[in-house]
Amino acid sequence: MGAEGQDRKVVDEFLEYLRFERNLSVNTILAYEADLLQFLSVLHERFGKELGSARREDVVGFLEVRLKDGAVVRTRARQLSTLRRLFQYLVTEGRLPVDPTELIEPMKLPFRYPSVLTMEEVARLVEAPDRESPEGLRDRTLLEVMYAAGLRVSEACGLNLDCLYLTERFVRVEGKGSKQRLVPLTSAAVQWLELYLDGVRQRLLSRAARLHPESRQRVFVSRRGKGLTRQAVWKLIRQYALAAGLKDDVHPHMLRHCFATHLLFNGADLRVVQALLGHSDISTTEIYTHLTREDLRDAFRAFHPRA
Repeated sequence: MGAEGQDRKVVDEFLEYLRFERNLSVNTILAYEADLLQFLSVLHERFGKELGSARREDVVGFLEVRLKDGAVVRTRARQLSTLRRLFQYLVTEGRLPVDPTELIEPMKLPFRYPSVLTMEEVARLVEAPDRESPEGLRDRTLLEVMYAAGLRVSEACGLNLDCLYLTERFVRVEGKGSKQRLVPLTSAAVQWLELYLDGVRQRLLSRAARLHPESRQRVFVSRRGKGLTRQAVWKLIRQYALAAGLKDDVHPHMLRHCFATHLLFNGADLRVVQALLGHSDISTTEIYTHLTREDLRDAFRAFHPRA
């Protein structure tokens, strides 16, 4: 096996470690793989080096190549993080004496607050699907559940029937790193789920030429007999946002942002919101407190007689 093949083998072993020992999701693994293959390509073809002989200047050189290729700062920061994790793994495994990324400063990213919809805009989005059609009723249910429970799109697509506890009004969610959490459901979400599951879901599956194994348990299914994909949900939400007259950059994760922001705006405790979102670090949740403070400041300026 040549040097390039050996390096690819090392990367594959690292990806297996992330998947089976660190419990990272398939989508995260694919992102890591893409970053690492780009690095190997530059390392081999431009620098004429192997993974085992990579130095700090090679990592910096790779990031400079990506900059010249037009990669934005967030992409380069992510790729540096990916390489840092790979080299730390190799040092821990005793395959490298030192980590070439150790003395590279993390990139400073411009801070971006998440974009959210108002409560009235969320209502317009959720009500946009045509409930008279099986697909429309499914989509209405999907939107209700995503907003009610603050689900990531991958969590909504991966939701199984045995994750629903409709009598207790809870849903069991498997989040990042296979971490599970219980999230309450609103009465509206429960009602739409009951309506959807009472025949509509089976009608969608009955149209399929053949059923796919995962669709037998998936809550949200397509007429082709498959569970809904992340790409399909992105497309659906963009479609309904336009139909509702909302801005054209509405995306599935925005419902999760709205869930957190609206809870805090209406007085929910930050720790409670952290648990509902499944954040391991409360600093991740604190980003939403800025949004609620901005809303309060705007309301104060608009309505206080001496503002």
